[in-house]
Amino acid sequence: SVIIYKKILKEINNLKKTTKHFVVGKTVLGKDILCFKVGSGKKKILLHGGIHAREYITTLLLLKEIKHLKQFYLDATFYIIPMVNVDGIKLVLEGLKDKERKTDFLKRYTEKTDFSLLKSNANGVDINTNFSAFWGQGKFNERIPGFSNFVGNRPNSEPETMALIKFTRKIMPNLTISYHAKGEVVYYDFLGLKRGFSKTQKSLATTISKFLKYKKQKAKGSVGGFKDYCLLNLNISSFTIEVGSDKFSHPFPVSNIGVIFAQNKNLPLILQRIV
Repeated sequence: SVIIYKKILKEINNLKKTTKHFVVGKTVLGKDILCFKVGSGKKKILLHGGIHAREYITTLLLLKEIKHLKQFYLDATFYIIPMVNVDGIKLVLEGLKDKERKTDFLKRYTEKTDFSLLKSNANGVDINTNFSAFWGQGKFNERIPGFSNFVGNRPNSEPETMALIKFTRKIMPNLTISYHAKGEVVYYDFLGLKRGFSKTQKSLATTISKFLKYKKQKAKGSVGGFKDYCLLNLNISSFTIEVGSDKFSHPFPVSNIGVIFAQNKNLPLILQRIV
């Protein structure tokens, strides 16, 4: 796992030398949340991964995606944030280091703690339940800090949440994709959206699911996510894509990255044409 984390850092450092990039915010523990910019077309598409710590396979996917997209003449500008939950992914892959700064949540644990199934950030907040989109009304929401499903003490309380909100509001993309693992599903709706969906949202979901050969599905009982925030508050076409087969358990095996990349690598080229 330590090897995987070092590989992620090496890939990011290599990309920084050759690709436009900037910091969109800081994590709880003060680490940079990096965004890479590829292409220069008028249409803007935002992709992000690694919001759930144990789903770092999505970070590996987007790092490959950045390199892949640089080969093409693009009709859109792609903003790609490979690793939103930097602190969480470090904990999953490297564990807790004794001398590092600790939050109240992390002070509960020791160097021997197994963080491999952590979804949350360094405050024990599940970032993808923390957005102000029917916050706290989800089926599986928790009220105390933990490894998953804690919604936070208030909506948008986490620096990672606010980094995504501020950046999305700044660029106002035509479309957003949130990469998660697992299930090979495209989620396109949001139960808090009483006004119903635009035909665009539904037809885009159909195109995406057909291209990926993933199921198109409604998210039952799930609120407070980034997709939900974009649909409810910004009226932006927004999707959650769950990569990877359900036959594998978490943390998702890195050996499957080739299959996932093959399925997803050309999706941005499709999106820039249809959005």
